[in-house]
Amino acid sequence: MRKYKYTPVALMGICAMIFSSCAANEPRELPYSISIPEFDSTSSTSSISQSTTTSTSTDEIKQTSSSEEVTKPDVYIWMPKYDTGIHDFTTGNVLYNSNTVYPVNRQYYANLSTDSSPTVLCSGIGGSASLSLDREKAAEYAQAHWNDNVGLCAQFASTCLNAGGANVYSTSSTALALKLMHTNAGFGQFISVNDNRTVNLPEYAAPGDIVQCFCPYDAMPHTIIYIGNDEDGQMLGCSHNPAVSAESAYEIQNHCPDCGTPINEVFFFHFFDESDENLPTEVTDTVSDSSWVMMYESGGYRLSAAYNRQNAVSYAKNHPADGIGERGAISTSAALVAGGIPVEHSFQSALFFQLVKSRLCSAQCLTVNENHTVTLPEYAHAGDVGFIYCRNDGMMLSSFIIDDVDEKSQMIALSYDNVNNGTSAFLTDEICPGCGSAIDEVILCHFD
Repeated sequence: MRKYKYTPVALMGICAMIFSSCAANEPRELPYSISIPEFDSTSSTSSISQSTTTSTSTDEIKQTSSSEEVTKPDVYIWMPKYDTGIHDFTTGNVLYNSNTVYPVNRQYYANLSTDSSPTVLCSGIGGSASLSLDREKAAEYAQAHWNDNVGLCAQFASTCLNAGGANVYSTSSTALALKLMHTNAGFGQFISVNDNRTVNLPEYAAPGDIVQCFCPYDAMPHTIIYIGNDEDGQMLGCSHNPAVSAESAYEIQNHCPDCGTPINEVFFFHFFDESDENLPTEVTDTVSDSSWVMMYESGGYRLSAAYNRQNAVSYAKNHPADGIGERGAISTSAALVAGGIPVEHSFQSALFFQLVKSRLCSAQCLTVNENHTVTLPEYAHAGDVGFIYCRNDGMMLSSFIIDDVDEKSQMIALSYDNVNNGTSAFLTDEICPGCGSAIDEVILCHFD
């Protein structure tokens, strides 16, 4: 099996809103590079190792913004399941962005136009592929068991993969997507759904690959195992809930079953194969580092927003949260909105996918030190976002805003849970509170 890696080309980028760069700092060389859309750089950013972020008190901020006429946003945040309390988008937006209105309701993402230029999105740890797939066996199992009522969609797809010798399993579609991205066994990309609700996959798609519906608020609500194409080149697939056979083109559901958001894209994960041809050059070109899992993006959001890191950090300092679970995702999102990036809050893993989709950041997995601290790469900045990741559960446990590093280059971050106070080295959980597995990974989302 061949290994595929990134190509160094420009500086980082991925995600679709827009951030800022620092004219004072020399550009830092990254372990990979990505071409990103042009944007206006209007806010100042600085490297953690060279800068100090000034914290402005909430009172001072309110005083500053109250001198200007502040109107209520025309678009209100849609919150189907969450009670944000003080961690509210409107608060961050009014305090830090005056009258600027960021339309961050669900239709904002549902109606976004896409950028067709391809980009490598996500990186992971590990060298050689940790699993391989016998495609024929996986596809045969899927076609024999699509209607056996054993397990829901993600469990069924996992069982099919296991039948093909690929030992990856989850009962959650979102967790399955994250686990696949960390296997080094392939790469993913987002594909637009056709008007007739079918999907045309790239020519290198092969039976056994995984297709998942994508919702920006629920991440991956449904999983399908790819079987082949019909005579019109439309995807055939098998799934549970609903039970679908591979007899005709698979029709993607219109809306997310959990929140009602229109489903306009699927996430396609392709397992590397010896017979692979015509893969994207972003995947096939190589660099010296072999530690990347790749996610290839052909339908990113096209947003226009400048990221003010200092505002994001300031907001996080003045609006402490426990950093765990939904509350943590809400406060992280609110801090990003205060910095000018209109992400919608959701659960942690969905927030991660929103950032990845936004073409504003790169994602890299960092190994947690033995003392449960995290050493940041040189190019990390205050205002970047971190996620604690459980490899066993395949889920993001918490998120936080990065502020600084201590004298040992250990990350200082703003989450304000029982362990971290935002002034000394951030300590990750020792074990996952859900499954009890050791926590050994943090995912850094770096805004260029």
